[in-house]
Amino acid sequence: MKFITFVFVVLVLCSRCGYDSGKTDPGESTGADTLHYLAPYDSIGIDIGDSCYVFGDIWGQCIFPDGTIGILDRSITSVKFYSPEGVYIREFSPVGSGPGEFLGLDRLGCDEYGNIMLASFYDRKLAWFDPEFSLIEEVMFTSGNRAPMRVYPVPDTGFVVLTSVFQEPDSAGCEVALFRGSDEPETVYRKRLTIFDQMCEYQIATDMIFITDQFGRVYIANRSTDIFNIICYSPEGDTLYCIDQPYEPVRRSQEEIDNEFELARQNWIDAVGTAAGFDWEPPAYQLSIKSMMVDGIGRLWVKGGGIDALYHVFSETGEYLHDCALVMPDWQGVDDWAVHIGPYGIIASTRNPESYPVVYMLEEVTEVGSSSE
Repeated sequence: MKFITFVFVVLVLCSRCGYDSGKTDPGESTGADTLHYLAPYDSIGIDIGDSCYVFGDIWGQCIFPDGTIGILDRSITSVKFYSPEGVYIREFSPVGSGPGEFLGLDRLGCDEYGNIMLASFYDRKLAWFDPEFSLIEEVMFTSGNRAPMRVYPVPDTGFVVLTSVFQEPDSAGCEVALFRGSDEPETVYRKRLTIFDQMCEYQIATDMIFITDQFGRVYIANRSTDIFNIICYSPEGDTLYCIDQPYEPVRRSQEEIDNEFELARQNWIDAVGTAAGFDWEPPAYQLSIKSMMVDGIGRLWVKGGGIDALYHVFSETGEYLHDCALVMPDWQGVDDWAVHIGPYGIIASTRNPESYPVVYMLEEVTEVGSSSE
């Protein structure tokens, strides 16, 4: 029963962890004098035609140091690579059950040397490959007391991972830790435990949102609906600084709550075979921090509750800089976008695999208007 309920909650928590969504008018975001927003300048993808440019279920995106764009297509367990201009280069499909092989993929990343990080929750496996696709290192989680849920790369082919943890006799929770060469953590940044329960409410109660940057720093926020707090840690686990911001809880729409309830209910049925025993209510309020990303100059981009396409941008030392809106084309009738902001660029794609999957290259635009005195 523990495994079944664990699968259910992970499907709820990790369906698109690490990404942001939505769209809005940039005029709603940052005041009348200066507008900051993200807008597409090019795209990759076609509806019908050459399979090199047709995507199924885009589950991960990454821009490499040389500008190469990697797109993880979960429907074919493959990563396709494109030039900075969007021209197809090659494909990597490590399908199998041997070393460096996966039955499914759900995370893609890179380091400053162009090495490729791949990970799979269902395979319980993390791996680094060099730019020629040769396996460098693999970490396999074999213990039933630890399971990887989210992972981000750090220098020297390391992984910072959010895992579920079980501690005898009856406590359980989540932990953010650095792994390198072993399924035992090298550095633990934060661990949160509570009483184990069959519906896995302990996972929601102890969940954390986190991200790494190109220097190995780790940013962590507890899952919360009423507190905006982020701590930045050094690679060795020392606290570097803390961001505390006033926050007013934002109530979710009833439609959003109903949709999440139905998705969770269906995930439970898929895992168990029946709706019997399903007893879970979605939270009534938005998370104060939904995700975080770090760009190439060390700025932290935080997606919070409220307007779905608004980012709060902080300096590399934690000072608030400005808000930034996401402005995407509306010809597809899509308002749910997966955005990747990393050290080497920004890209976004539609999150719904049933829609026409296009990957957009984005740029940050600043417009300065006249003062309204």
